[in-house]
Amino acid sequence: WWFDNAENLAHTVLGVVALLAVYMVKDAGIHKFLALTVGALALVVGLYNLMGEVMVLGATLESPADTVLHLVVGVWGLWAGLKGKA
Repeated sequence: WWFDNAENLAHTVLGVVALLAVYMVKDAGIHKFLALTVGALALVVGLYNLMGEVMVLGATLESPADTVLHLVVGVWGLWAGLKGKA
């Protein structure tokens, strides 16, 4: 299991945005929005990946581990965005 360059770029950008949001954005509503957005995006990618080996914006998703990773992150992001109060 490995990430190609497009996956590495996407995960790096998402990680940098998450770190910036944690340290620079104090509004919990924005944190909820980001968690919901990333969760929904990951869930859509994970569900799309259930069709087999697919390409999403240049990233080749070919391993069942890709599917599991995106589905878990998607559910986790939606759960984090929907729980608690903003």
